[in-house]
Amino acid sequence: MMPNETKQALLNTFDRFPDVTFIWKYEKEEHHIADGHPNVITDKWLPQTDLLAHPNLVAFLTHGGMNSITETLSRGKPVIVVPVFGDQMHNAVLAERSGFGIMLSVSDFQVEKKLSDAFEQIINDKRFSQKAERLSRMIAKRPNSATEQLIRHVEFAAEFGQIPNFDPYGRKMSFVSYFMLDIIIPFITILMLVLALLCYACYKLCRKLILGREPAGQFRNQLTNEQGSFLQFVKSLKNSLSSCKTITTWDRQHICSVPLNAYKILIFNPRFGKSHVRFMGNIADTLVEAGHEVVCN
Repeated sequence: MMPNETKQALLNTFDRFPDVTFIWKYEKEEHHIADGHPNVITDKWLPQTDLLAHPNLVAFLTHGGMNSITETLSRGKPVIVVPVFGDQMHNAVLAERSGFGIMLSVSDFQVEKKLSDAFEQIINDKRFSQKAERLSRMIAKRPNSATEQLIRHVEFAAEFGQIPNFDPYGRKMSFVSYFMLDIIIPFITILMLVLALLCYACYKLCRKLILGREPAGQFRNQLTNEQGSFLQFVKSLKNSLSSCKTITTWDRQHICSVPLNAYKILIFNPRFGKSHVRFMGNIADTLVEAGHEVVCN
């Protein structure tokens, strides 16, 4: 449920662009939220793909779902993405990095200044629409169709099963090794100790200069003892690290090949939302049409 503050921020932003018509999918018609805003049109249901294909459409404000991003990009329209959960954050980052979208956080979505700046940029900066149109042409002219690519990859996996060369080595590494914590943590620890020793030495030196000079032999012996303790600590730390071994066990299921032209394929559908269910259903239908036996969970 969108907070009232966010709705009001949107309406105030729309008022700043009187020459632009905003079409808002709003399911509570009884709220009459567009009253007093002549450039705002609301409806419970909108033909999204048809609107995206209209030449007068300038941009699309979306939460960044997989289907919305795919449809928008195929039509060559720039986007403003406000991700909320799931894969939406990933899709929003891809849109921004690819140059056809602007990403706003949920907190930014409630700030009129940031909303207004995003709309101003997406409307007036033609680089966003040019990037979107270029990516749309690339999708339309890709060498292999999505259907052909899907069938070939699934049949390849069903026939040959697990292929070690395609298995990323990082998947078998432990959390500590993957993020290099076994290197970073000791390095930071040693660096902190060195800095601490230098600070302590500077403190003793300043104290000696201010309060009076200590005997040279006493100061030299003190530094020698500190250096010996530090070297002993580093040696013990190195021995303890070299004796540590992290073993991670992974269990994998293989796609079993069937000695026939058709394969039995299991599709796992996470059911996070309607868009994901529809997407995985299309994959299942495509494989069935190719002659394979498909089972969905």
